[in-house]
Amino acid sequence: MTGQEQPKEVRKYLQQSHDRIFENNKKWADEMRKKNPGFFKDLSAGQAPEYLWIGECYLAHTGVTQLP
Repeated sequence: MTGQEQPKEVRKYLQQSHDRIFENNKKWADEMRKKNPGFFKDLSAGQAPEYLWIGECYLAHTGVTQLP
């Protein structure tokens, strides 16, 4: 993307990126379930977060545990 695209082109690019991310995530999850059917159940055991953090820190060298 060059920054000169029209909004329609940007929406198309973002939709394709979104679709690709979710398609790859589904493939990964299916593969993990085949390798270890209890993977997600085991991973979630004992977890009860108050909220879900989606994203990453703007400083790559700062871990999520170091956020103020």
